[in-house]
Amino acid sequence: MTLLKKWEAVLSEGMYHAFSPSGDALVFQSLWREPMMETFEVRFADGREPLIVRNESPMTPLAWASDDELVYRVWG
Repeated sequence: MTLLKKWEAVLSEGMYHAFSPSGDALVFQSLWREPMMETFEVRFADGREPLIVRNESPMTPLAWASDDELVYRVWG
């Protein structure tokens, strides 16, 4: 199964941000936002409940360090 086929239903819902290195999870940008804060969901291919991630510094985007570690990407 290709990565895009695995996530076809989720990708049709809106904008995704970043796949994990294995492709088993992705950061999905939620449609609702709080002032000065971006909100993302981490969705899993195995059907686990999504995790909500709030990025209080929208100028510092989230990135995957490994399959188990989601970090802020630091510029500079």
